[in-house]
Amino acid sequence: MITLNTTPAEHLLFLEQRRTEELAYLYQLALDLMAHSDSSVNATCDLVIGSAQLLLNSQSAAILLVDLATGALNIAAQRGNLLWLTVEIADSLLQRNRALAVRTEDGASYVGVRLDTDSDCLGLLIAQRDVGRTPLGDDEIQLITLLAGVTTTTLLNARLRESLTERLDMLQTIMETSSGGLLLVELGSGRLYMANPAALQALHLSNDALGRPLGIDGPGGLLYERLIEALPPAPVSTFDYPLIVGSRTRTIRVHVLPVSADKLLVQLNDVTLLLAVEGRREAAVATASHDLKTPLAVINLGLSNLLAYYEETPDAERRLLIEEALEQVGAMRGSIRSLLHQAQYTPTTQAATGGDEQAAPLDDPLFYMEQVVNELFAFARHQGVQLSWQPPTLPPRRTLHISSSDVDLKTIARNLISNAVKYTPAGGQVQIGVHIESSANSSENSNSMLIFTVRDSGVGIPQDELGAIFRRGYRASTGNLLEGSGLGLSFVKNAVERLGGTIQVESEVGVGSLFTVALPCVLN
Repeated sequence: MITLNTTPAEHLLFLEQRRTEELAYLYQLALDLMAHSDSSVNATCDLVIGSAQLLLNSQSAAILLVDLATGALNIAAQRGNLLWLTVEIADSLLQRNRALAVRTEDGASYVGVRLDTDSDCLGLLIAQRDVGRTPLGDDEIQLITLLAGVTTTTLLNARLRESLTERLDMLQTIMETSSGGLLLVELGSGRLYMANPAALQALHLSNDALGRPLGIDGPGGLLYERLIEALPPAPVSTFDYPLIVGSRTRTIRVHVLPVSADKLLVQLNDVTLLLAVEGRREAAVATASHDLKTPLAVINLGLSNLLAYYEETPDAERRLLIEEALEQVGAMRGSIRSLLHQAQYTPTTQAATGGDEQAAPLDDPLFYMEQVVNELFAFARHQGVQLSWQPPTLPPRRTLHISSSDVDLKTIARNLISNAVKYTPAGGQVQIGVHIESSANSSENSNSMLIFTVRDSGVGIPQDELGAIFRRGYRASTGNLLEGSGLGLSFVKNAVERLGGTIQVESEVGVGSLFTVALPCVLN
C-alpha cells in the first residue's frame, strides 16, 4: 500500500514490482494451463476466470464462447454476479480489435477483449469492478490482453483435443461394434498394431496378439506374406484366405488397403457360410438346369407333333401327347420348387424356423459360445450393463464335442445373452456361466451335459407368465415397453430341443432371471 509520504521514485519502483509480479503470475498461469493439457474447454475457461479476477482485482468475470454451429455467444465460465453483462456490452466488444475499458454511469467499470485467432474469433474475456473502486484502465487493458493471448492458445488446443478425442471415440466405437474384422498391420515388421474384436474372432486370436508379428500360417501360407503380395502394383487387393480352426477350415475374405507409408488397413470377413450357400445354390441351379432340359424337350416334341399332324393324329394319340406334356410340366414344377427351396436355404434360417436336418458333431463348442459373448460385450457396454463370462476349464488332455451346428449354438447363446442385456437396466449385471456335468470320470469317452446359464439383474418375469415365454410371438408384460418381436426365446427352445437338450427359467420381478440350458455332449 502506498502512504502519503511515498516519493515518486518509490511509487515507480512499486509499480515495477507489481508489474513483475503480474507477469510472473501470467507466466505461471501459462505453465499451469500447459500442465493441465488434458482439461476440457470449460475447465480451462474456469481456471482463466479465477486468474482474471486476481490479476484485475475484479468482483466478477466471464468467458463467452462463440457457438460453432449457430454463431451465438454462450457463457462458458463465470465468477461473481453477471447482471451487469448485457448483449450491448458483448456486441460492443465484438466490434473492436483491441481491448476496451469502460466506466459505466453508476461508477462501475468493466474491461473486455476478443479471443482472436489468426482467422477467427473464439469469444470474449470480460471482467467487472464494482462501484466505489478504482476504475479499470490502461494497466488492466495490458493485463487482459496478455491473458487473452494465453487463453486463446489454450482454448484452441483444448478444442482440438476434444475434437480428436471425439473422433477417436467414434473410431473406437466403429471398430468395436463393426461386424467385419479390421486390422492395422505394420509393414516390415508385420506387427499387429490394432485389431477390433471381430478381427480377433475371425483369426482365432486373443488380445495378447496385439503388438506382436502377425504369425498366422494357414493352408494358403503366411497371412502377412499374402498381404504383401496383394499390395499395389499387384493386380489383387482382395483374396480368400483359408484358416484351420480346430478340425474345421474356415474361409476369410481379406481386403488390403495401404493407409500410410508403414501401415496396412486389412478388412476381414468370414465367408465360410456365404461360400457354402453360394456353392449349394450353384449346385442347385446346375442340377435344376439339367433336370429341366428333358421335360422341356418332351413337351416341345409332343406339342410340335400334335400341331404338325393334328388332323392326321387319332383322338387317343392326341390325348396321350397332351397327357405326356402335362406330366412333364408337373416334373418341371417339382424341379422348380426344389430349386427355390435350396436357393432360400441357409443354416441361419433353418435354425430360426426349426429345420429338420441332422446336426453334425461340433468340435470346440466353447469357442463359438465365446465368439457370441465377445460380440455382445460392446452392446452391453453401450447399455451400461456389466457382462461377465467365465468359460470352464476342461480336464487335462480332454476335448469337448457336441452334436450341433455352430449356428444353433450361437442362436441359443446370442438370444439369451442379448435378451438379458436388453432387459437389464443400466448399472445391472449379466453373468454367463458354462460347466460340464460328467456322468463318468474314466479316461474313456463319457456322455456328459454342457450346462449353459445366463443370469441377469433385470426386470424379471411374472411367475404366471413363465410357461408362455417360449411361445412364438409372446412377450412378457414386464418387457412390453422395450422393442422386440417375441421370437427369440421360441428360436432358442426350438434349437435346444433339436439338439436333445432342455431349457429352464427362474425369475422374480424386479430381481432378475436365470436361464439354464443343458445340452448333451461328449468328453474325449
